[in-house]
Amino acid sequence: MRKAADPIVSLRNDPALLAEDHFANTDRSVLSRTKDAFGQKCKERRIKQGHLVWLRRGKVESMGVKDESGYKPDAKGNATELHIVRLIHCWSIAHLHEAIAEGQVLNVEELRGQIEDMADDEVLLAHNHVEYVRAEEIITGITESELDKVCYFHRNLFLNIVTPEGADLSDEQQPREYWVVERENIPWN
Repeated sequence: MRKAADPIVSLRNDPALLAEDHFANTDRSVLSRTKDAFGQKCKERRIKQGHLVWLRRGKVESMGVKDESGYKPDAKGNATELHIVRLIHCWSIAHLHEAIAEGQVLNVEELRGQIEDMADDEVLLAHNHVEYVRAEEIITGITESELDKVCYFHRNLFLNIVTPEGADLSDEQQPREYWVVERENIPWN
């Protein structure tokens, strides 16, 4: 009997993401990768919408959930190569400590209280934090068996990021409020 393939973690049907209108547009594009989460060569992985991915931006590695992909047009305006990916971002507790140290957190004491007993390698999905990354920054799709080896991924705790009213939304350095919330307490839009 053949061993079943280790599937890439999929959050395609997660109510917290669907409520934020993620995956509103069906994206049938597929990223193909032949490395695992540890950088080792592996069988081809086909990363689809809703899959949990490992990415590297410069020297920083993190995780996110693939939403939609965009294509780079050629001189005639035809879509040629996969260029950008809309990603629902994940934050490790270590990243949150860095944000506090860099002055990017408005509710410092509250956030410190929420994460004080959490390990640096615990990861929260920021259900309302989207970024665009270059397709080549995505290293691989993370499988179920790899997930527990790379971090502790919370399935019922989320990071809710609140931008202050009147803030410049294009300013990535704008301090924001960061709240760890349980699934049932997510402030639905």
